[in-house]
Amino acid sequence: MSILTYFFCDFNDQRSLEIRTILGSLIKQAVSLIDPLPPSIQEKVENNYQVSQRTPDLVTLFGLLESLIQLPEIAYMVIDGLDECSENNRHQLLTFFTRLINLQNRRIKIIISSRPELDIMRLATRFQQISLGEAKYRPDIEAYIEEEIHQKWERNKISFNNISIMKEIKDALVKGAEGM
Repeated sequence: MSILTYFFCDFNDQRSLEIRTILGSLIKQAVSLIDPLPPSIQEKVENNYQVSQRTPDLVTLFGLLESLIQLPEIAYMVIDGLDECSENNRHQLLTFFTRLINLQNRRIKIIISSRPELDIMRLATRFQQISLGEAKYRPDIEAYIEEEIHQKWERNKISFNNISIMKEIKDALVKGAEGM
């Protein structure tokens, strides 16, 4: 049996950038995928979520997630957009994930997507890193921007005295979209 848990860190949703939210979501997903839960873990989940009616502390969350991911043969965890989190939360999560990787006889696969932030690169040295590289030319983004500008111009939402201004705007938007 294997499980896959996933979390997206959304800059527009401050709660999604909190370490308790990230861990809580991964725990909830793992609990829903592992059936039946061993009685000892079932008791931990109930005591920490149903009885106390409050979010457990970080040590408890880390411990519970660690217990859960040791149950299946292979556990996959995906964290998308880690760079959106605070540096402190990134540090705590990467330290925890490194500890998980170091568990003896553990088959865990952790995939983290992020922009190349210096603190993440330093802490993720134990992870295999794959760089997608800088997108110098993105015809999909350029076509989208060009079409949006054209539609707004046709609807008189924007106007230009000089066509070169439209090109400058398009070039600036395409350049600003690097890494998207």
